[in-house]
Amino acid sequence: MHRRRPVLVGALRFTRPFPSLGSELCRPAPVLALAVLALNDHLLKGAGLLPGALTGKLSDFAGLFLFPVFLFVVLRVGSSASRQRLALASAALTAVGFAAVKLHPGTNAVVLATWGPMLLDPTDLVALPMVAAAALWLRREPAPARLRTRLVAVMATSLGCAATSRPPVHRAYPEWRLETLGARRLGCARVEPWISKSGKEGIGLSVAARKVQSGACTVEVVSATVDIDRWKVAAERGAPVELGHDDRHLYVPFVFDNQARWNEGHRTGTLTLTLRFNGQLTETLRVSMRHVFDAPHRHERAHAPAPPAPAPLVMAEPDAGAGP
Repeated sequence: MHRRRPVLVGALRFTRPFPSLGSELCRPAPVLALAVLALNDHLLKGAGLLPGALTGKLSDFAGLFLFPVFLFVVLRVGSSASRQRLALASAALTAVGFAAVKLHPGTNAVVLATWGPMLLDPTDLVALPMVAAAALWLRREPAPARLRTRLVAVMATSLGCAATSRPPVHRAYPEWRLETLGARRLGCARVEPWISKSGKEGIGLSVAARKVQSGACTVEVVSATVDIDRWKVAAERGAPVELGHDDRHLYVPFVFDNQARWNEGHRTGTLTLTLRFNGQLTETLRVSMRHVFDAPHRHERAHAPAPPAPAPLVMAEPDAGAGP
């Protein structure tokens, strides 16, 4: 009686009971899904050729059809379950895993750290019907493909499922930073200023403030100026804001030709901010500023470096009862 010779694949030696194992990945539907996944992740995303809303979902639809097929091939190697049960199991595992990554922050964080960025976006679940389509498609036994073709298909699909989109490149620009930044108690409040916007047409100063004592506590911006190498620009006076025990944010815009300041070589400055509390007590903060450009291009990373510990603010003496 003629015996079937065992097949040797790497270090795995076995006589395969499924002569069509892996042939699923050679059929047109999975090949098309793999092509769409690779093309979208590594070419179309971020290129501006298609709307972002479309490229953001295209990989989900292609991947949710392709991955259950690939998982089916993997599970079939060591399982004697029927084809229908394996198809349902592959689809169910894919659906549960995808939903967990898109809905559960903890699961998403693990994937982010070990695999790559996957957006925590519940709207991506719109692609889940592709899992059911894959399960139905897998019910039919495919015609056997050549061994070499199957090996190439398995390897290509493995790479396609494991690879993530290229990290987006963010172009950096010069920006102003406060040299001495920190949270301090002033009057009836705890305040913390920082430069939240820095662009060609000026900068924006944000101030987080919350009250730290009982009773009413209001704060208003009496005056705010930026002195850049003896060139001054002032911001408009703000309306009083009533504070609670949670942070309230004041925004102070400074409009000027920031690009010209950089091109002229201006790299240092001083922020002077005068705040009034409860309509009476005023306090003035003077903070050094630097105009820096230390990251021409950067890729989005899973973990950002921790910021340095804040230094204390340089404060002028409080001027009780002073006017604007």
